[in-house]
Amino acid sequence: MKDQTMKHPDDATAESLNGPRKSMNTKIVIPKWRAANGRAARALMLGLAMGSGAGRAYAAEQHPAPAMGWNSYTGYSIAVTEEELLKNIDFLSEKLLAYGYNTVTVDNGWFLSGQGDGVTIALDAYGRPESHPYFFPHGLKHTIDYAHKKGVKFGIWLLRGINRRAVDENLPVEGTQYRMQDIVNRKSACPWAAAPWWNYGVDMTKPGAQEYYDGLVQKYADLGVDFIKFDDIVPNPVEVEAVAKAIKMRAPDRPQSLTRRRHQGRAQRRLQAGEHGPHHQRHLGQQA
Repeated sequence: MKDQTMKHPDDATAESLNGPRKSMNTKIVIPKWRAANGRAARALMLGLAMGSGAGRAYAAEQHPAPAMGWNSYTGYSIAVTEEELLKNIDFLSEKLLAYGYNTVTVDNGWFLSGQGDGVTIALDAYGRPESHPYFFPHGLKHTIDYAHKKGVKFGIWLLRGINRRAVDENLPVEGTQYRMQDIVNRKSACPWAAAPWWNYGVDMTKPGAQEYYDGLVQKYADLGVDFIKFDDIVPNPVEVEAVAKAIKMRAPDRPQSLTRRRHQGRAQRRLQAGEHGPHHQRHLGQQA
């Protein structure tokens, strides 16, 4: 498995260090989107590049390590199967868990009904994504429970807001008298998402809006999800706040990851064209 460098979409110069480096000449670039954290950023640079005990301690205190692990978008795009995900859980548990890599995250696609034309998203009675038997014949909880038995945490990908089909069907907001059309913000939508992914934002000034996110977080916490990767949410701070509040209330031990990544639209179009078949799938131990 090759060492990989990941770049933040808003900073082409950002570098991700895959573990501590001993070399004094290591180049560390703090992304622009973290530039506001000046003192912590400098301490982080010193702590990692120079091995400073004080710098490491300060950096650890100010910036706890993010979830470390593997995301299914690497190698499978949005078409990972239950079988392949279980293989990756096995590999991470056996080979990487001892080094702190303890989370496997299923990215976009775990709720899809298949591949090619006419693909749909499985939704529950309250408009929230559910796993589909096409990719998860035993249901997503089977895979989550398997990960936990292996000592591995499990994460999922979500797109912020409400799926448009849930709005069209005016599904209820769980535990309230409100429905999706009462809380929807039709002027806000993910710029790269096409059908069936496309969404609307949530109008956080409306009654029932916070309850929608509370129920969303609670649903996946009840499934045993440890980590939520929320896409298309960073440009929408009121919804960031709503998700953070829901996690603090409903699942305070669950971390979240926020991203404004724009490149997934291409992968979604390829999936609709049926280009992500099993011949493209490789598990973690087989990455080129």
